[in-house]
Amino acid sequence: MKYTILFFFFSLFAIGQTAQLTGVIYEGEQPTEFAEIRFVHTENNQHYTTYTQVQGSFTLTLPMGKYQFTVYQFNQEVYQKTLDIVQNTHLGKIILETNQRLDEVKIVAQQKVIERKIDRLIFNLDRTVVGTGGNVLEALKATPSVRVSPTGIQIVGKNQVLVLLDDRPTYLSGEELMRYLESMSSSDIQRIEVITTPPAKYEAEGNSGILNIVTKKNAIDAWNAVAGTTYQRSKRNTMRYNAGFNWNQKGWNLKANVNFGDARFLRQWNNDLYYLNETWESRSATAGRNDYYNLNFALSRQLTKNWEMGLKIAKNNYNFRGPTGGKTTRYANGELHSFITEDSKEQSKSDRLILSYFNEIKLDTLGKKITVDLDYINSDQPNFRQFTSATLDPQGLPMPNRFLQGGNDNQNDIENYVGKLDIDLPFSGINLQLGTKLSVSKTNNNLLIYNKLNQNKQQNQFDYKENNQAFYVSANKTWMDRLTAQVGLRLEATQTVGYASALDQTNRSKEVKLFPTVYVNYVANEAHSFGFNYSTRINRPNFESLNPTRSTYNEYSYHEGNPFLKPAYTTNFELIHTYKKLESKIFYSQLKDGIAQVSQIDAATKHYNYIWMNYITMDVLGLTASLYTKLTPWWTSSNEFTLTYSSATPVLANEVRVKGVAAYFSTSNDFTLNALQTLFLGVNYEHNFSGVSENFHTKNYANLSLALKYLLANKKVELSLQASNVLNSTYSTYKKTTEAKQEFNNNWDNRTLRFSVSYKFGNSSLKTKQRASANQEELNRM
Repeated sequence: MKYTILFFFFSLFAIGQTAQLTGVIYEGEQPTEFAEIRFVHTENNQHYTTYTQVQGSFTLTLPMGKYQFTVYQFNQEVYQKTLDIVQNTHLGKIILETNQRLDEVKIVAQQKVIERKIDRLIFNLDRTVVGTGGNVLEALKATPSVRVSPTGIQIVGKNQVLVLLDDRPTYLSGEELMRYLESMSSSDIQRIEVITTPPAKYEAEGNSGILNIVTKKNAIDAWNAVAGTTYQRSKRNTMRYNAGFNWNQKGWNLKANVNFGDARFLRQWNNDLYYLNETWESRSATAGRNDYYNLNFALSRQLTKNWEMGLKIAKNNYNFRGPTGGKTTRYANGELHSFITEDSKEQSKSDRLILSYFNEIKLDTLGKKITVDLDYINSDQPNFRQFTSATLDPQGLPMPNRFLQGGNDNQNDIENYVGKLDIDLPFSGINLQLGTKLSVSKTNNNLLIYNKLNQNKQQNQFDYKENNQAFYVSANKTWMDRLTAQVGLRLEATQTVGYASALDQTNRSKEVKLFPTVYVNYVANEAHSFGFNYSTRINRPNFESLNPTRSTYNEYSYHEGNPFLKPAYTTNFELIHTYKKLESKIFYSQLKDGIAQVSQIDAATKHYNYIWMNYITMDVLGLTASLYTKLTPWWTSSNEFTLTYSSATPVLANEVRVKGVAAYFSTSNDFTLNALQTLFLGVNYEHNFSGVSENFHTKNYANLSLALKYLLANKKVELSLQASNVLNSTYSTYKKTTEAKQEFNNNWDNRTLRFSVSYKFGNSSLKTKQRASANQEELNRM
């Protein structure tokens, strides 16, 4: 390892004599923005690349020698010349021929870094510095309206996010999803689509936004691979490994990747309760280790020029083990009253298999097509927890009859069957989309709760079944290339049955709901555009929240589900203004019957229990502004500011309405440090100002992250050194009720130092005479 690090820093200065090349690219009378400028050394085949700026100018510094100078537009070669570079040279104005058709001219506007479509914002990653080296998780940090934190991925104004890969679900969430995205190279991604108001095509579940990560298509008759490893140091050591392989030949397209490792941490939980005459200070720590692996395999075949069929297999596995030790110190009237100890050992596993089969049939060359998707998900998630809790007097001696010992043994199996049919029908005057989805979900949850002291056992079999049928239709029309409108309607019917054997209780529900979506976008001129979005969403309770079985933490606290939970509904409005590279948005959302695990505090008994409830009605009004800009040829910056006002009304009698403002600012900056474009510095900073979030008050939180990347060996090897949460900030919240004040200060152990190495290699000479020339055009579009 030490020799690798020495080689990393030594290579930074291994740069010989260089010369600066400048020039201006014009297409007719107009300067050309984002044209790719490429110099290839004729002797060592070293590549040097840059892009033209707003006025068509470019600047590039490279070693002296003979080069092949090429200009590309839309991945097509449009100019070429051989140069012998022996000094600083200005190439003057280079004029490209303007013989493209009008429909090709429209493509020029689509090559900007940031695009605003009627129902989504598009971040063209292949046009950015962050897309040169690094992973997808890092790229998301620079994506407008997206936040990446140790607890997950969020979109501004949304409490959930659904991540799609090439418009298909990953069926991953939380830490599994983040490890998967961290193993993917950002250079393999073409664009990231941020959908804050999902159209009718997507299910109405959750007040969630959607991130659709669109990968680059494999080159024809070529293969490539990547292998890498990461060492991370926080309060524990962590090692991660990843590898990927892509292959495309004779109509076959293969993508495979694997990532595995161990995620270790030491998280600290500081939770305090302030009653009128008592204070409870709770301090605990979890030393966790999560051994995991993710396998993904996708194979497709272009059977004819209009028919593609494919199969995807994913295997996700993790094994978490973590002891937790804690003590609560209880003060009464300023004097020490007693101690409550809590010690537990937990092990939870997840073994998930995902099988996906798809067919895509093109009906014509204008975009009409039929897509069929069939998915099967099987998940086995056993969980085992042992705990002890004791109450001690001020001298630390056990108090009689105040000792608890027990545990939970939970066997959870989930099966899910999903079928989707989507039809795209673009016509000359209007674009239509329609489709249907059928899903069946079965959950078997066998929970054993036992008390070791009196040998008491409680067993509960909780079975939950959910059927969902959906149909949608959407229409999109544009007038005069300026005004575009899209309307959609989604019908969802849901039937659920939940049975708890411990209560011998069956709960059934049926519902049929309509979910409309409306989008309007007006392009005033090249600089200004205006948009309006409207949608309604639903958030259904999951099986865990519906399970009525009680789990005990100590003599004062327990956790319990609620089989009578109702779905929550959210209504969303957005007004969007885009001025060049600045996007401003005003949004409003109303949440009814919000679902959460709520702490119920009783000052008389000192019980604080966590119960799943339809606990809140909330209104949120917000303003967000985001700007992605290339300040200089070597500095790109993504910036965002969000201001919200919220009013939350809890249903509990001892909680009052919480209203107030909250503000958030972030800036993500990438610097190109050398002329060869092989050394990069990333500086990311975010700041959450003190304010209000739902029925909680939040304190100031600042996060600074730094990243240094170096590409060598013709950019096939990437070395990366990253420091996260340099300021070692902790996220703090508190809640006030008429019974007490509850405060949370948790350290997620996310102050880390990471060193990563990855190597890319491949071959682009898999030519075959047997390949049918009739399929060439379609294969090039894969």
